[in-house]
Amino acid sequence: MNAPDRSQTLTDQLCRNTIFEGLTREQIADILPCIVAAIKTGGRGEQAPPQKEMPDAFSIEINGSVVYLSGDFFLSPCVKDCTRREEHQEIVRNMLRLLSDKTLQLNKKILYLTAPDLKTKIAMYLCELYDACGSRTFNMPLNRDRLAEFFAVARPSLSRELVGLKNSGVIDFYRSVVTIHDVEKLREIAGNREPRQ
Repeated sequence: MNAPDRSQTLTDQLCRNTIFEGLTREQIADILPCIVAAIKTGGRGEQAPPQKEMPDAFSIEINGSVVYLSGDFFLSPCVKDCTRREEHQEIVRNMLRLLSDKTLQLNKKILYLTAPDLKTKIAMYLCELYDACGSRTFNMPLNRDRLAEFFAVARPSLSRELVGLKNSGVIDFYRSVVTIHDVEKLREIAGNREPRQ
C-alpha cells in the first residue's frame, strides 16, 4: 500500500481548518495553487520556520510544517486563470469571520484587563455568562484554576472574591454551577462594562 503523497496529506489537514470551512477536499486541492505562497517544513524534532520569514503571508501550522497563505489572495481577485471564484470568496468570508472573532476576543480581553479590580472582573465575567445563557443559573466553562489564569491572579484571590460575592447575597455557587441572586447588583459591580456577545 502506497503512502499518501504530501499534497493529499496537506489537503486532508486543511479540511479541518476554519479558513477552509465549507469546502470539500477536492475544492481545496484545486485552489491550493492560488492561495499557498510557500510550505516550510521543519526537520524531525525541529521547530517550523517563524512567521517573520514571510511577513506578507498568513501562516497555518500543520504537524511541524508551516503553510503560508498569500496575503494578496485576501486583498485582491485571483490573478491566476482559475474557475474557483466561489471557493475563493468562501475562503475570504471565512478569513473575515475568523479575524472578526479574534478582534472581538481581544476587545473582550482588553475590557477585562482594564477593569479596576478583581471583583469587577468577576462581575463582568458572570454578567457575560448570564447574558449568553439567559438564565440565572449556569455552569462556568472555566474551572477556578483557568479562570484565575485568565484574570492573571492567584487562585486564592479569586476564591476570596467569589466567597465575598456569595456572602453578600449577590451570587451562590457550588463547584462550577453559579446562581445569580441579584442581577442588578452584579451589573452595578461590573460597572456596566461587561463584554457583549
